[in-house]
Amino acid sequence: WRRCCRSCFFLAGLTRKEIDVLVNAMKPVEFESGVEIIAQGDEGDLFYVVEDGVCDIQVAGVGKVMEIPCPSKEDPSQLRRYFGELALLYDAPRAATVKARDHVKTWALDRKTFKSILQDTAAKQRLLYGDFLKKVPLFHNVGGEKNQGKFIDTLCQSLKAVDFQKGDVVITEGEAGNDFFIIESGQAECTRRVGDKDVPVCPTLESGAFFGELALLKDEPRAATVRAITELAVVKIDRATFKRMIGNIDEIKIAYSSPSE
Repeated sequence: WRRCCRSCFFLAGLTRKEIDVLVNAMKPVEFESGVEIIAQGDEGDLFYVVEDGVCDIQVAGVGKVMEIPCPSKEDPSQLRRYFGELALLYDAPRAATVKARDHVKTWALDRKTFKSILQDTAAKQRLLYGDFLKKVPLFHNVGGEKNQGKFIDTLCQSLKAVDFQKGDVVITEGEAGNDFFIIESGQAECTRRVGDKDVPVCPTLESGAFFGELALLKDEPRAATVRAITELAVVKIDRATFKRMIGNIDEIKIAYSSPSE
């Protein structure tokens, strides 16, 4: 279902974690032949992905306009297996009636989860990244027990999540640096160019590790290259937020005595 969700044009910009939240929230729903799954004009409360079977989509006064599955308009090589998104995306009544042509197996996602993931809100950021940031060693002693929650909430609103594939370069030695990174999942290597070789400058970076701080602290080019050695999920924080909220944390200043960007 992750691949199917990524084929939806309105979900294409989501991170792997956001897709996982959607997939894990889906519930299996089956319909017998001839059953009306959604009715034109009704309020929409569910988004559907078809696992098996065929659905006919009809518009009043027009008749049948399409069936699901069908070739995707965005990429005809891919099958469109979903319906019901328009009412949820635009808070509008159902634009068509959908009926099961035969026995149909679907996975349904509720409106609340659908909207909460698609909308860029502070609540969404806290939901996705609050618990992770609380576990990052760098932030364990920030603000004391009383104020750590406020610090994390504020940081959640400022971060941006980014996914990388194995082999992708996250930052490049010698380039200008404008972001600070924390690894959520996966592994990365940190190297410097020595002669014609890339030489590791620190152990493999894993979940909770951070990098990119030197260029921001010293206002210098990147001191090293960081490359994903597995699928990698990071959160990045811009220069202004880093300097305001993170740059004075003691662990940032003493974590590395040699370049480990």
